[in-house]
Amino acid sequence: MENDHDQVPGTVQSLTEKLQSSRVEEKECACLTIANLASQEEAMQHLLNHSLVRTLAPLLVDPSSVVKHAAVSALRSISSAGGAEACDKLQDEDVMTPLVKLLNEFSLSWQPTPSKEENSIDTRTETFVEAVELLWNLCESSPQAVTVFNREGLLDVLSNAVCVETYGRRVVTTVAQCLHTVTEDNPEAEMNLIDSPLYQQLMKLISLDHQDDCLLRVLSAGVILNLHGGKLASCTSSTIAVIIKCLADILTVNTDIHSYSTLDKGEAQERPADELETVISAQQVALELLANICCNDDGSDEWNDVDSSDTSDEILIRDVSLDGDDVCVDKFSGDVACEVHEAIISHKLIDSVLAKIKAVDAETIERLKKLPKGNQLAKKLSTLQCRALCCLQNLVLCLDVEDFNGPTSLYSLWVQLGQHTLQFAADGNIDLVDAATGGMRSVVQKLANTKSSAHFDQMSPADLQLLHDLYGRCHDPNIHVNIISIMGTLGAVLWASNNPSGKDLVKGIGQFLLEVVTNASQVWVIAEALDAIFDVFAEDELEGVALDIGLLNKLKGLLPGLKQKINASKKTLGEHYPVVMTAKTNLLRFIKYKTDYGSQHSATNGHSAVKRNISHVE
Repeated sequence: MENDHDQVPGTVQSLTEKLQSSRVEEKECACLTIANLASQEEAMQHLLNHSLVRTLAPLLVDPSSVVKHAAVSALRSISSAGGAEACDKLQDEDVMTPLVKLLNEFSLSWQPTPSKEENSIDTRTETFVEAVELLWNLCESSPQAVTVFNREGLLDVLSNAVCVETYGRRVVTTVAQCLHTVTEDNPEAEMNLIDSPLYQQLMKLISLDHQDDCLLRVLSAGVILNLHGGKLASCTSSTIAVIIKCLADILTVNTDIHSYSTLDKGEAQERPADELETVISAQQVALELLANICCNDDGSDEWNDVDSSDTSDEILIRDVSLDGDDVCVDKFSGDVACEVHEAIISHKLIDSVLAKIKAVDAETIERLKKLPKGNQLAKKLSTLQCRALCCLQNLVLCLDVEDFNGPTSLYSLWVQLGQHTLQFAADGNIDLVDAATGGMRSVVQKLANTKSSAHFDQMSPADLQLLHDLYGRCHDPNIHVNIISIMGTLGAVLWASNNPSGKDLVKGIGQFLLEVVTNASQVWVIAEALDAIFDVFAEDELEGVALDIGLLNKLKGLLPGLKQKINASKKTLGEHYPVVMTAKTNLLRFIKYKTDYGSQHSATNGHSAVKRNISHVE
């Protein structure tokens, strides 16, 4: 039945009738069937489109504990498998109302019931765990769910279940995961928890020392950071030390993937992958926390405060989101607080992050995929590597060159990242290409900003061609922007370098950027390419190169069409709006300045063509 999609609508009708039955067995059976159907994409759409949730949700407060458990399990499955779309639908169908009632049944006096039989389960505990997981999924996807969470006082319900000795590791870890989500950017939760007993309990959890507690430790650290607005520097010295030590401990845990991959299927069954999955998940969160600790976000970088003529002071910081989406935003460069800096260096976190960037060899991955849950583990390892690259990006930007053992070592890292990038592209792993090019972008920016770019004196046209080819092979706009930024930074340093081919390289970079401005479909990508052009050709000494590639003529010719593109896409630019509008303003200024400069120097430089062909730009 589950695999026959033609029967799904009829199945939904049948399930609706069973959910409304007076018999416990039929309601439980219907819930279990829904949980199974949730894993099938087409079936999921039918479940969501036929208002089945509206019938299912009230069973969260059914008199039968068995039905409650089955209902919350089904809804949790829908929220997990269906992602944001399913969570929005659950929110629209008001699943939060019965969920709040269910969670409020777990009062101060609730405690798990010790099992007397080896294979029996505590239904009440399982119901609580799945209810918290459902709440977690909803709050991760919906600000409205967080509002309900605050209004209904669910923080108190969760805060009562953070004692490992009483509730066990599984319950407390699930609660910590939910708290980690709902306390992020939640001032009301910050206010209620900052001086609460829960705060002290979380500090104790951070300091647990058993390997099985690694995920719980790092989630607790994440909650503490959230309660300080995400700013580690706002914590006390002792808290900074505890959190950084926690991250260092977790990142140095040996997952021993190679050893696990050599097991046969029978041995793998006896030694479940859940040992490994928990550690990898903990290390992923640790990398996300470290990346965000290094993200300077003091409010001084608002676009309204930035003069639109400034295009060279911003550098990329990657804000790492815990739902898996990484957001690249331009922020001002800033060092991390002294105490945080010292803790990062003393715990050798740079080395730990670099170790996570190294890919597991292909042979090990192939063996791993043949084991139970092996494909899932391989995917988690890829995600971990991606998070490490994003974390490295922020570390490079916020720490000193000497923290990476000087410019020579940092340049070597650039070369390694380039090699990684080409391999990721060959494997078709777009997420890793994005993260790796982001790392390359950070390194070249750091070397340029600290006047340590002499190592690029040996760069050849073939090196630039690799970046050009990579741009053409990868169609992701984030990757395109990374490559554009790399090219722009290289162009800005190569013209003044001792590279004998410097001017020719800049010419090639200028041609590449003009090609992007001409052919890119996304307006914000065009804006990034324009910013790079302004950076590269800001120096008057490059006027000859600009003339050779027809820079000014081409930019002026593109101006009318670009204005139309910008006007047509204004409402859809979202977070890219400031970048695009700033680039538009600076384009007009750039053309006017270069036109005036060409007019003033046409007689002595022989650039009469500039004066003849470029009219004044209003």
